[in-house]
Amino acid sequence: MEKNLDARSRAIVGNIRQLLGDLRTQGLSNDEIIGAIGLSKEPICLILTYSGLMSKDGSVRIHLNPMERSLYRPFLNHPEGIRICDMWQFYSELLGYYCNESVEDKDRIIDTIDNLCEKKEAIFPIISRIKKKVTDSLGSEAAESVIIRRNKDGCYRISKKQSIV
Repeated sequence: MEKNLDARSRAIVGNIRQLLGDLRTQGLSNDEIIGAIGLSKEPICLILTYSGLMSKDGSVRIHLNPMERSLYRPFLNHPEGIRICDMWQFYSELLGYYCNESVEDKDRIIDTIDNLCEKKEAIFPIISRIKKKVTDSLGSEAAESVIIRRNKDGCYRISKKQSIV
């Protein structure tokens, strides 16, 4: 990592390492140091709003379009996970969400949800866009708790539902 830094940045990193060493010498643990400088190891708590995901304090806002919000909700409501090939079982739920989220006419909404439930490959780009937006906003480590991902059992789920209200 340091190889990519210019001389000034490497000097700053060296100073930070020295300061961290001094703090550890004073008896502070890594967790205490992280807390003292205002960083948190706690997972971020997000709220699903009319425009996407937002942190409770409003410092993080992730815009999701109506389809992304509509697809995200069933995964929140079903922590047991959803098999993409069984998405048709959530047709009514998806249709209800998308009707509330979208300004499109009813026939177009129905066509969109029909396509989503019939063709599993239609879902993957939406899940990928959500993942990219969340990862770009939160970083890959923090995003792990709120993205939709495939698990070993073949179900897609949000790993830590408690991070989202």
